[in-house]
Amino acid sequence: MQNDSVFLRNGLREVFDNLKTIYGVRGDVDYNIVRYFESDLFHQTCRNPKCIDDIPEVSFEDIKVLCEREKLFKDQCKSLISQFDEYCQKKQDTDDVVRELAGFFGICPGRVDWMETLFPHMVDLFVDSKQAGESLWNDVINHSKLVNLVTRSLCDFIRSKHRFEYDGREIVSIGYARNYYRGENAYYGRSFPSLFREEPIDEKNRDSYRFMRALKCTEFALFIEELDFVRKWPFGSIYHPAIAQHYGIPTTYMDVSSDINAALFFACCAWDGENKCWRPLFPAEYEKEDSRKIIAEKGGDSRYGILHIAPADISNMLYSSEKDYHCSIVYPIGIQPFMRCDYQSGYIVKGNPGYDMFSDIMFNEVKFKLSDDICNWIYEKMEHGKLIYPYEPIEGILDIISCINSTKVVSNRAFDVQMDCWKKTKEERDRYKKELREFGCEVDKDFEVATDEEKKDIEIKFWKGDYCKKLQSLNPTASITFCI
Repeated sequence: MQNDSVFLRNGLREVFDNLKTIYGVRGDVDYNIVRYFESDLFHQTCRNPKCIDDIPEVSFEDIKVLCEREKLFKDQCKSLISQFDEYCQKKQDTDDVVRELAGFFGICPGRVDWMETLFPHMVDLFVDSKQAGESLWNDVINHSKLVNLVTRSLCDFIRSKHRFEYDGREIVSIGYARNYYRGENAYYGRSFPSLFREEPIDEKNRDSYRFMRALKCTEFALFIEELDFVRKWPFGSIYHPAIAQHYGIPTTYMDVSSDINAALFFACCAWDGENKCWRPLFPAEYEKEDSRKIIAEKGGDSRYGILHIAPADISNMLYSSEKDYHCSIVYPIGIQPFMRCDYQSGYIVKGNPGYDMFSDIMFNEVKFKLSDDICNWIYEKMEHGKLIYPYEPIEGILDIISCINSTKVVSNRAFDVQMDCWKKTKEERDRYKKELREFGCEVDKDFEVATDEEKKDIEIKFWKGDYCKKLQSLNPTASITFCI
């Protein structure tokens, strides 16, 4: 079936156009977005909390149920798509078979309640009379070909390794996504991009700091583009800032995940810099509200883990709408030439200096009491972090990233690329260099983040380890030749 599938352009916009053709207003993107924002479900969840007391608390058992529910949907999704592929290979993919899958997706009347469908908000399937139900079913019968096309498109969209276009980039999908999650291991009062967390208060220094951070992202992008396996990457567009974000370079992005377990891991564990490993939070770090001084100084609360949650179908609908609903869109990253993004089922939210996920109506929040039980449970479940922080094929790249983050020098090449991107004149470039010097940073034409030998060593080590096996599992027939 995959060979016959449609390459989706602009995410799911064609899908939503077809749903409107099938169902009229019931399938209209903006009608269904408003329907969600006006629903009891939306208003009964926590939005825009002003303090920790505003956030509803869930128990460890509630967390387990939520994880089991996500696993059930993921397993069912994988099973149904596999069955559908078998029907297609045997030429048995009849309209009835397609409608069965469409019912699970939530785009056609089916056997399950709307909240048990994969995408419960995409089509208004509520009816209040037998006549309305018959009319809705007639829409399905009269547009069988479109229902078929939409179902196959959605099937491809959530199929691991399928290619589609999103926001001008070619994405190779990491697969299933019903909800998006972000986990935080305390209540910090605000949840905003890493770039803005440590910036100076003084306006002039703040601008220089942001500029220097932008240069560091450019430096990182230029460095990885010199690696042969990145230049010849066959699995979609390279998303440099998203990779940088996942490898610890501050950006304007926020990490989210379609895997609740990944989010919970970050909400219950901490990085041990001295031993270079992840560990569960210690009781001394969450026993009291002010157990962690740095959190107390921000007006936060160390006792709770936080989960931010958003429905994937609403995000895709927001991207497909031309209206501004004043909330964020979650963007796919896709499979990238470094392993963390797809191991963490990574997506991103594009932030700005004023962004706060707690104020973003796209997300609702719950809190849970941190404890030995939950911290150790998720730590063991994620195999001490190995399931989301796989063995890095090369430790050297982490040292290089650390250098990029800490150095006060940037290469002339990175400076010029950034200036070209911003279309700055010579006079403006000179002014930027002067401001950087006043900020204690220098532009050096001879600066390199890695030597040629280090880059060659990176290439060799990547293909001696698990990374090569990972790529082969993505696409055994992909033609990749490397010059090492």
